[in-house]
Amino acid sequence: MANQNIDYYNNNADFYFEKTINIDMSVARGRFLDYLPEGGKILDAGCGSGRDSKAFLEADYKVEAFDASIEMCKKASQYVGIEVRNLRFDEISYDEEFDGIWACASLHHVANDELPAVLTKMNKALKVGGAIFASFKNGNGVITSDGREYSDYTRESLKALFKKAGFSVVSIWGGDSSKSDKYIGEWLIIIGTKIAGDKEHSYKLTIDQERALKVMRSGRNVFLSGAAGTGKSFLINEYLKENKDKNVLLCAPTGLAAVNIGGVTLNRLFYVPTEITEPGSYTKSPSMAVKQADIIIIDEISMCRIDTFEYIIRTLHDIYKQKKETNDSAHIRKQVIVVGDFYQLPPVLKKEKEKEFEEKWGIKRGEDLFAYNSTLWEDMLFANIILKAQVRQSNDLEYLENLNKIRVGDSSGIEWFNTHVQRTPIPDAVYICGTNAEADSINQSEGEKLTGEYIVYSAVIEGKASLTEFSGIQELKLKCGMRVMTILNNGDEYQNGSLGQITALDEDCIGIKLFNGKEVIVKQHTWETYDYVVKEDKVEKVLIGSIKQFPIKIAYAITIHKSQGQTFSAVNISPKCFDRGQLYVALSRVKKIENMSISSDIKKEYLRTSKAVYDFYDDLDDELLGWEFDEHKWDDVNCSGIELEPRCEEKNYIEGIRKVNANAYYSWTDEEDQKLREELNRSLSVADISRAHGRTIGAIRARMIKLFGEE
Repeated sequence: MANQNIDYYNNNADFYFEKTINIDMSVARGRFLDYLPEGGKILDAGCGSGRDSKAFLEADYKVEAFDASIEMCKKASQYVGIEVRNLRFDEISYDEEFDGIWACASLHHVANDELPAVLTKMNKALKVGGAIFASFKNGNGVITSDGREYSDYTRESLKALFKKAGFSVVSIWGGDSSKSDKYIGEWLIIIGTKIAGDKEHSYKLTIDQERALKVMRSGRNVFLSGAAGTGKSFLINEYLKENKDKNVLLCAPTGLAAVNIGGVTLNRLFYVPTEITEPGSYTKSPSMAVKQADIIIIDEISMCRIDTFEYIIRTLHDIYKQKKETNDSAHIRKQVIVVGDFYQLPPVLKKEKEKEFEEKWGIKRGEDLFAYNSTLWEDMLFANIILKAQVRQSNDLEYLENLNKIRVGDSSGIEWFNTHVQRTPIPDAVYICGTNAEADSINQSEGEKLTGEYIVYSAVIEGKASLTEFSGIQELKLKCGMRVMTILNNGDEYQNGSLGQITALDEDCIGIKLFNGKEVIVKQHTWETYDYVVKEDKVEKVLIGSIKQFPIKIAYAITIHKSQGQTFSAVNISPKCFDRGQLYVALSRVKKIENMSISSDIKKEYLRTSKAVYDFYDDLDDELLGWEFDEHKWDDVNCSGIELEPRCEEKNYIEGIRKVNANAYYSWTDEEDQKLREELNRSLSVADISRAHGRTIGAIRARMIKLFGEE
């Protein structure tokens, strides 16, 4: 802070104290405290009058405060009742001590060239996942007014500074001079959270994750989502550790996704038919494992088609109904946790099956196939947890920011990628293509260039193992010199996605020289297939089959669909995309932008993101915002205990639902929300309200929770 600023506050301490002490900052403080644990420790940086320090103390937070003006320190110490240290920003020296830093109208006095170093000190002072609040005048350049000097910033310049200092920007608002609220209008307010920067901290939970765990522990059904790198898998693993004494089932829509989480496919666990199911159908003879389950976790929910989702939920409801009728209370309450990101690729529906699906469900391909389109999704009353803070180890914060723009369909991210990627192919990098034909053509062409005969390695299948639950290749046709990719982790030898060149082919081993220079011997791997069984009321995972094969694939090229879930050291991308979510998946396969090359400019028409998905997320009631969670509020709510709507036997599913509930699947309007408030004030029943609105009981319940926080 410049000496002229310090002199101003020293000379005008009484005036400034009286001017600022009664400004109402409760809304801004509330938004900041949303990211802090209860009773956490706060550093009030440049505390001025001490107004906010006192408010934090009264809310039972621990507070340290400092200010560069000795006279303001005296005033604040007397007002707050704690010792306020006399420090400049460049003099602070803390190491992971605080859960939050409050820098309200103070950092804007730091000179432009000094602010990066100060923000780095602030980052160091925070615990991993801790939050910083800061406010600046909206503008550009250095301004002098009333004897004080200010450094003004735009939204973009401010975000760039905070990201460079190691913060994930989770919220930025204000900067609109037309606003009636002078503080919100004139000022830009930013909240960032500290990203884990090294392996030493990678195990720590962020504030978002801690709160998410609290919701999950309540037993409530949960939809867990968030962009890549926000720690969804890590959070699930933490929850599994806490529930080792319960019957937990892990499952996923595809074999590869099931293998990745150490679970089984939905089809195997719930006996879902391979053909398109009829609306209203379910299995009347579920497995004993499902009957006895306490917690069911479904990963990669975005890949789960609406018909499969309904089949599963109706099966769970029927189990509950049977247990209720027979007074069997054992394992009657089941928690369902669905995990995934609907911005990624939509569920698969083969082209030849589209007509049949439309006839049965009244739904065409694309985002209409997502599970959230089911009315049963509303009936589940999911607590929506959207993780935002980046925890993945990465210093390329600008890359992550623009990648998330692509994720939500913001075309301003296209220009950044076009100007930051490599324009010549990266040697030895895998090619990622939009179609099978393009990938197959590259692989075949490159293989034919090599001399020598192909050697064929056939997978050995035993027991009830299925090729749909196998991430390898059934028949590997290999040559020496061929480029391949390992598809599993093997300690320090090689990782999933390691690229190299075959140096030797033997009956029981393959020699590969990785592109990092390391030479490794790859042996056959056994993929094990499991199922769940019940032994003495305890669900156990048992081996039912296996597939033995070398864990490698030919890796000159791969499709975008097959690359989902993979991370590569470097990629060459053919950016022409034809499906929603494809471009985002392709551009998110590496950790650093310098390891990406594209064959041509990304065009705006290649960015295909579903507006329906955007609207779905925009309308969600995120449990992590406006944090107030009553852990007992959901004691009587569970997935199987919800009374589902009468099953619709109409061929056109949505039309059939609308014959009973005319407004089903339509967006809520402000007028409807007001009508709902009035009806609740008149103490009408949920059933009566449902009939009045032409919506399902599940939709009414979900809307009540969104508007009022409880039913």
